[in-house]
Amino acid sequence: MSDMEMMDAMTADQFGKRVGKNGAWTRRMVNLGKLKAIRGWGEIMIPTSELDRILDSASDNLQSIGKGDMI
Repeated sequence: MSDMEMMDAMTADQFGKRVGKNGAWTRRMVNLGKLKAIRGWGEIMIPTSELDRILDSASDNLQSIGKGDMI
């Protein structure tokens, strides 16, 4: 079982690394309301479900772009 499968949430820095960004970007997305986060325990924690949501959205966008290119 990988580390990711065992995690229910990750820090802003960990999340940022997963999406090719940094922790500051992740915290900015939380503050803008684009990412859900768990607060109040010191470090902001991002649920792994948010990573799944972003990856699913990216996949859907890529599929729709591919369909639009067909003539």
